[in-house]
Amino acid sequence: MKNISLITFIALCLFSCSQEASEPIAVETAISPAPAVTDLKTVTIPSAGFVINNAKILDGRGGMIERGSIIVQGNQIVSVNQGDSEVAGALTIDAEGRTLMPGFIDAH
Repeated sequence: MKNISLITFIALCLFSCSQEASEPIAVETAISPAPAVTDLKTVTIPSAGFVINNAKILDGRGGMIERGSIIVQGNQIVSVNQGDSEVAGALTIDAEGRTLMPGFIDAH
C-alpha cells in the first residue's frame, strides 16, 4: 500500500510541475547601460598619477571601505581613503561602486 501512495504522490508532483511549466512566465529584465571604461593602456598617466574614486575597497585583512578612493603616483599606491579624493593634475577614474583590493596578496 505504501508503494501505491508513493507512486500517486510522484505522479501528482510531476503533473503539477508540468502544469506550471506550460504556463508562460513573464520576466522583466532591466538593461543597465554599459559602464564607462578608462583604458589605462591608451591614456597617458600624468606625472601627478591617478585617483580611483567611488570604489568598494577590501583591505586584505577582513576590513572594507564601502565608498573610498585610491591614489596612485608613479608605481606606488600612496593613499587609500574613505570617500572621494582629489589630486591636482591627476587622472580621475570613477570605479562606479566596483570592488577593488589595492596591492598584492600572496595567497600561497
